[in-house]
Amino acid sequence: MKKTFTTFLAIASIVALAVPAHADKPQGKGKPGVQVLVTAAPGWAIHAADDVITYAVEILNTGRVAFESISVTGTFDLTYEEGDDDPLDGNLDPGETWLYTGSYIVTPPDLSLTEITNTVEVRQGNAAPMASASNSVNVSPYPACGFTYDSEGIGTMGISDPLDWQLCVWAPTATGSWRLTGDSAATGRKGVNAQLTVRDYVPGDWCGATADRLRSGEQLVLDLALPDDGSGGCPGGDYDDANPATYYIATQGLDVVTAAWLPPPPEN
Repeated sequence: MKKTFTTFLAIASIVALAVPAHADKPQGKGKPGVQVLVTAAPGWAIHAADDVITYAVEILNTGRVAFESISVTGTFDLTYEEGDDDPLDGNLDPGETWLYTGSYIVTPPDLSLTEITNTVEVRQGNAAPMASASNSVNVSPYPACGFTYDSEGIGTMGISDPLDWQLCVWAPTATGSWRLTGDSAATGRKGVNAQLTVRDYVPGDWCGATADRLRSGEQLVLDLALPDDGSGGCPGGDYDDANPATYYIATQGLDVVTAAWLPPPPEN
């Protein structure tokens, strides 16, 4: 017997679990008239290796004196975008704001940290930094979902504590349409509030969710589509995806979840 319906209100209770502490606000310091601002996305936290933190950097001259032979370096790769209007002379002139972008790929050792801090420095020639700023993003690692796939490509994940919330990182073997099935953990009980949710990021957008009060032997079934271009993110999502190869599965009241890729129908 299967019971399935989709709801978002029924799973609102995982928000407290899914939203780690917000990262520190970027701070800047330096000579009067030179400011450095570094912002990061996602700004709340990273959860898995290969997550990507993207940065936007502003170098501002708010004073009345030009600074010559300026170089901008960071603890991540930086790309100059725009702002040196006179014309690309390497001088940070009064009123100019130089814009840079960059990114940092999270490594497995990073997951042992409490936060990842990256810094941008501004120098004149070979002198010591005249201005700098750092940005810290919290680290809140989640375990891998641990699907074991059989010869037909169907993955099975056992849940160690089915009646509590479980949140894990899922790296699907393919994009496109998937069917996730959750078996009830209501053995010996009249029923249990079971929920199954997939998100592109935490706290990103819902890819899909289903919930029901299940009795022993009943199941939840969730069909969802992952972007075919491998870009990550849920259809219509408003959040930048930190890791296009991963999604996040949250469960409650389930003791087994299976994942089956649904191949597209044959063309006529």
